[in-house]
Amino acid sequence: MAHEMVSIVEKTWVAQYAHEGDRRPQLGQIKDVYPAPCGDGLLLDVVLFAHDGRKLGRASPPMGGPRGFEPACAAERWTPIEAPDFEAMSALYFYGDALKPIGGSA
Repeated sequence: MAHEMVSIVEKTWVAQYAHEGDRRPQLGQIKDVYPAPCGDGLLLDVVLFAHDGRKLGRASPPMGGPRGFEPACAAERWTPIEAPDFEAMSALYFYGDALKPIGGSA
């Protein structure tokens, strides 16, 4: 998903859409932003959340790394969104339409 890089800062809410029109995207909040060591772009450390607001911890195998967030995620895979309304979304199975991208549509 295309987005403006200026929107990628710590504490920004983000969604990772698997495909165009994804109605159950991965939700997260940026913990840290840093340049990719090999190549262009930015990497994000993302705290993952369920659509009801529960923190999920790390999704990939920790292999000795952090357990409370997903480290080194490519920024271009995440779309900045307004803070989710977890109370309203908790009652929805398809919650993607309740998310509001920052600076355009997802």
